[in-house]
Amino acid sequence: MQQKMFIGLVLLLLKVTISEAAGTVYTRWGRTSCRSGTYRVMYGIAGGSGYRQKGGGANLLCLPHNPQYLSYNWNHPGGTYISPVEYETSQGPLSRGLHQHNMPCAVCETSRSKLYMFPALHNCPSGWTEEYDGYLMSTHHNYYKGEYVCVDEHATSVPGSSDDTINAHDLYFVEPLCSVFPCPPYYSRKELACVVCTKY
Repeated sequence: MQQKMFIGLVLLLLKVTISEAAGTVYTRWGRTSCRSGTYRVMYGIAGGSGYRQKGGGANLLCLPHNPQYLSYNWNHPGGTYISPVEYETSQGPLSRGLHQHNMPCAVCETSRSKLYMFPALHNCPSGWTEEYDGYLMSTHHNYYKGEYVCVDEHATSVPGSSDDTINAHDLYFVEPLCSVFPCPPYYSRKELACVVCTKY
């Protein structure tokens, strides 16, 4: 009897230890803060390949305000470049002063181990916890391809970034193309929402 209780206690402690060790990290695009109950690892400026660049990365990065360098050569031109991410929101739900401003970002850590960005939803499925919701955004359909990201509904901008940045990584709202998409329930000229959710 005592041996069974001991084994049960060991298994319980092991389960708690594994649960505490689990977790995941995600980027909150458009904000420098993380939701209550999570830990902010860092915050900075969103960066990506310029819209006219054929090469470079398709994904976006959250870059720190104070980069650290290893050895470098001032006289050696870079093989590829990174530019700030810029809102192209002259019309739409994020147009309140953000158009052609640069986008901030935050790297957030949560104790929940499962993470998914649900496109075309603004509420998490049952059993999932919302980290943030917002609008699905990506590069313009006439530019080089980029990834789809979920930009916070209450997005802010990098202070002092009010001018149109040359060769920035421009982000636009994503809308369904009803000539090839099932409409309804989807509708043209309706910006798609998104929500980032986590789960134990």
